[in-house]
Amino acid sequence: MKMKFAGVLAFSAAMVFGLNGAVVAGDVERGESKARTCAGCHGTAGRSNVPSMFPSLAGRDAEELVELLKGYRSGEIDNAQMTPQARNLSDEDIKDLAAYYEAQEPK
Repeated sequence: MKMKFAGVLAFSAAMVFGLNGAVVAGDVERGESKARTCAGCHGTAGRSNVPSMFPSLAGRDAEELVELLKGYRSGEIDNAQMTPQARNLSDEDIKDLAAYYEAQEPK
């Protein structure tokens, strides 16, 4: 489990520092609607009640979230919980979710 988490962190860092600065043009309102599925683990508005198991997403950089979700969707990041959740997300869904979470105030 720790090795998987370390892999996700390494991938996340590579994605964040390797991004070209593109703006995520997602829709916050559509993202809010789509995020209802995520709330069971990541908490209301992305504020996790159990951050040691499920990271808080509120206030996270949208570009980072897009890259993570695309990694889960493609299987490049293998995660037993997130890969199946992301598998059916469209690019638009991912951008909307990322825009929504970026717009939320962290705890």
